Amino acid sequence: MERHKKDVFCPRCGARQPREPKRAAHRLPVRFLIYVAITALTRLLTIDIKDLNNEQILTVTGAILVLALAALAVDFSAARFRSADEDV
Repeated sequence: MERHKKDVFCPRCGARQPREPKRAAHRLPVRFLIYVAITALTRLLTIDIKDLNNEQILTVTGAILVLALAALAVDFSAARFRSADEDV
């Protein structure tokens, strides 16, 4: 059996599996930017909690919730509406 460079073999069963195409490395997914924003707001909450009044705390917490829902929507849409060239 001739092995092709584009195929990967499973170490357990020896079955041939096509190699996944490499994705463009110059692209930064929106999901990561949302995670960075959530992290920044969480750090703001933990560091400046004593200086914030109740309305500001609720506003920052609401912003974190909205960003978390946005990340969920991006993940769902990426899984549901994947293009044909990204099909792995």
